[in-house]
Amino acid sequence: MELLVKLDQVSMRFGSKPILDKVSLSIYKQQSLAIIGPNGSGKSTLLRLIAGLSSPTEGKVLYGHNRRPVIGWVPDRFPKLPFNAFEYLMHMGQIREMDKALLQLTIPELLQRARLENAGRTWIRNFSKGMLQKLAIVQAVLEKPELLLMDEPLSGLDEESEKDLLELFLQLKAQGVTLVFACHEAVLWEKLADRTIRIHQTSIESKTLQEGPSAVVCIVASQVGIGEIEDWHSRPGVMEVAEVENGIELKVDASDSDALLRELLDRGGSIVTVNRTSGGDRP
Repeated sequence: MELLVKLDQVSMRFGSKPILDKVSLSIYKQQSLAIIGPNGSGKSTLLRLIAGLSSPTEGKVLYGHNRRPVIGWVPDRFPKLPFNAFEYLMHMGQIREMDKALLQLTIPELLQRARLENAGRTWIRNFSKGMLQKLAIVQAVLEKPELLLMDEPLSGLDEESEKDLLELFLQLKAQGVTLVFACHEAVLWEKLADRTIRIHQTSIESKTLQEGPSAVVCIVASQVGIGEIEDWHSRPGVMEVAEVENGIELKVDASDSDALLRELLDRGGSIVTVNRTSGGDRP
């Protein structure tokens, strides 16, 4: 898997209040990642760090091949601006130095995909919440991002708007866009996410693979230092790490299992069991 962004022991504080503490996370190309957790847990802060909109108090945000990917950003609230939708999108595209002729072709196509084709000349101040959310996503994908970051994209929407947006997200995923989103709605992470992480008490509590075509390999190894658990969390393909008697248990993407087995052995570990299951099953 190709690395896009890596957070290495990142901490974030507002004044004396810790929001995130020594968080490590790797985001891979063409993988969808859901971020869940209670309100105020740090989901939005984590997204802003990934986007480069905030700088960490400690730690580093690194990019694969030392190149920042093209990032689209969908905030949790979209302002009712004094433009119509087409004017706003043209303005945003020109700020990003996109070709005007290309924008005139691209904007109607994107509005149609978002089912806003009849709202291009409508004032944004007259948009419903669902329409505003769709417009926020359209502006975020104008530049064909490699990585799309979304903060609560379904919050407060009716069932029809949720269905429309989920269909749009699935289209973007099929086109190879990497999706990272904070959410509360189970329907979103169940249908869209390849991985889910939970933020709890300033830390990433769990990393799991959602049901899908990929396979999960569960590796139990002994003679591995318990203090190394956080180190294993940052390895490519590792979804979950747990302490077991005399060792650790790793749940990993099958495509990375051989490399991880070799590394365990190289570091003096002893392999106890290796079990392979389908993506959504648990060994």
